Amino acid sequence: MSKRGNMFRAPTNELTVKNIDGDCTIKAFVDSYPFEAEVPFTWITTKKHTWFSIRINGHPVVERADASLFESVENGIWVAYTYDLSVRNKHVEVFGDAGDVIFVYGVFT
Repeated sequence: MSKRGNMFRAPTNELTVKNIDGDCTIKAFVDSYPFEAEVPFTWITTKKHTWFSIRINGHPVVERADASLFESVENGIWVAYTYDLSVRNKHVEVFGDAGDVIFVYGVFT
């Protein structure tokens, strides 16, 4: 097993999904004792977006900021962007200039 930041990676030849909570909170189970990892405010989308706007509870927080201004990690066509912003239990919307889907994480507790 290896650790990168607050995430653990364990080698396996097979993955079986037993339960789906539906809230996208990352969970790991060790010896039947669950623990949860804190996920920072993150959105994942394709490389096609060149700027982003962020609204929290309907109020603009970021308007058309260049994508290069956000910390990001690429994996194939996907890019994960993070922004140090407290968004727990708030209605968060991330918009970009491409029509590709934007997945948002780190919003729910």
